[in-house]
Amino acid sequence: MADTAPPSPWETETLRYDKLHLRLRKCLEQVVDCHPGRILELGCGIGILRNAIRQALPDIDYFGCDISQTAVSALQDPQVVRADLRSEPLPFGEILFDCVAGSGILEYVEDLPGLFASIHSRLTPNGFLVASYFNMHHLYRRVLATLGGSPHRHGEWRNNLSLAELGRILSDNGFQVIRWVPVNLCLTRVRHIWTDEPGWYAKMGMMLPFQAKSAFAYQVVFQARKIP
Repeated sequence: MADTAPPSPWETETLRYDKLHLRLRKCLEQVVDCHPGRILELGCGIGILRNAIRQALPDIDYFGCDISQTAVSALQDPQVVRADLRSEPLPFGEILFDCVAGSGILEYVEDLPGLFASIHSRLTPNGFLVASYFNMHHLYRRVLATLGGSPHRHGEWRNNLSLAELGRILSDNGFQVIRWVPVNLCLTRVRHIWTDEPGWYAKMGMMLPFQAKSAFAYQVVFQARKIP
């Protein structure tokens, strides 16, 4: 009898993200700010951000992809397909997009320069990339590691960049970062992504210089414009 491959953990893990949590709301704000007519969402899951984008931008032409076939099948949308961006090209190869968005995706991709170059080639002139990144070099994580502790790290993460390093890779592949948006500013342990933040808290975070965001933002969302 032939061996049966175990199911991918993504078939269940993706389904956990079933609400418009803080990081997704930050991504939504930046997507809406770009005013795209057509968007590709990387790692769309079961469509939580997709639904919010469609509500905010009713005329948008939405495309999406996810590593989980379970999530893709649940959406029953011909413009949402399965794709493993760690080893496969961006889907919908004949289409250009005004915006490419991805929340909780970049940490899992080893070849980020290759991914950014591919995204750049699929954007319209002056198109936008909106994505999130887990701040691997948050002050608390650095101190904990120095003291011999083990900062949280997902077993599938494939890179370990500072925000400055991430910015340089974006620049090297044809993007200008317009803004870095802090998600979960904290000195020690992270506020949970399901937790709302007061309006003044978000405004304070945006006013911080880049160096402070690099030290105290547990995650970031960035908006970057394609340089033609």
